[in-house]
Amino acid sequence: MSESGTTEAPALPAELDDWVQPYLRKLNCYPLDAIEILTDRPWSHVWKLTKGNRVLYCKSVAPFMKAELALTAQLFQSHPDLVPEPVAMNSSKGWLLVDDAGPTMRTVLGDPPQPEPWFRILADYARMQIDWMEHSIPLRSLGLPDRTMQRLPELVQPLIDQAITIEVEDEKDRLTADHLPRLQALLDEWPAFADSLYPGDLSDTLNHGDLHDGNIAWFEEHGRIFDWGDASVSHPFMSMRTVLATLERRFGLKDGDAGLYPYIQAYLAPWKAQLPDVDIDDLFERSRKAWPLVSLLSWHHALQNRDDARSQTYDYAIPALFREFMAGYE
Repeated sequence: MSESGTTEAPALPAELDDWVQPYLRKLNCYPLDAIEILTDRPWSHVWKLTKGNRVLYCKSVAPFMKAELALTAQLFQSHPDLVPEPVAMNSSKGWLLVDDAGPTMRTVLGDPPQPEPWFRILADYARMQIDWMEHSIPLRSLGLPDRTMQRLPELVQPLIDQAITIEVEDEKDRLTADHLPRLQALLDEWPAFADSLYPGDLSDTLNHGDLHDGNIAWFEEHGRIFDWGDASVSHPFMSMRTVLATLERRFGLKDGDAGLYPYIQAYLAPWKAQLPDVDIDDLFERSRKAWPLVSLLSWHHALQNRDDARSQTYDYAIPALFREFMAGYE
């Protein structure tokens, strides 16, 4: 589950190293041959730990991201073929040690791009979501944020004033006071529309929140999804915003291109089998209106660590996503 462009780190932070050592010794992986830091963000850090041919990943998350640990453990219990195996975790500290599941799709499927693995993982992910619609363990009990359709207006409303104050480089991403009447009208009208996004027996379920080819391991024709830090409880189709943006970049496509259709259908096929009386294609298209708001909430959640000045460099996403939401009605 590694990426290129990593930098070497001499050691793990002392307290984290003390915690992980017993587990590494039990696996005959101590002392390590190499430690690389793969991710250094205000909300999480990830290290790649190598001993010979054995690779593990150690993750430390900010306190507000700790739900990822409980979710990862539960998903491995319910879908062990789709999630890397957690070796150890410390929920109070926000530490997670997971086994390697292979290289990411980004590194092994990039040149030339291969569509078939995407078809498989999207169908598998849809089936996982369907399973969680009626799972005996409610996702909310694991601490996942509630980003259900009916709640979106109340959740984003407090962020509007902040969004107006944020400077952005691209004028089309700027939110100003002139936009407020239209934005408020759309949010006021939202509840009736939200109800229409739940036909038949469809209900809220697991939303990964950041499903791209850097968060999917691919090994021996099998995919496993990791990095569940942005996960939430929401309408199932919210995950496809990031998926399609990734496919557009990897395959040189644009939004609406016919080349995206097979991927969308690979994802929707399990839903059509589950809900044969629902017009899934129409529902999918209408659900797009909610994608920016759910993504906006995900960004806002991740940027809570204001003690880290780097959080401010991502603030542009908040007004940009409000503008994207409004553009969906133009």
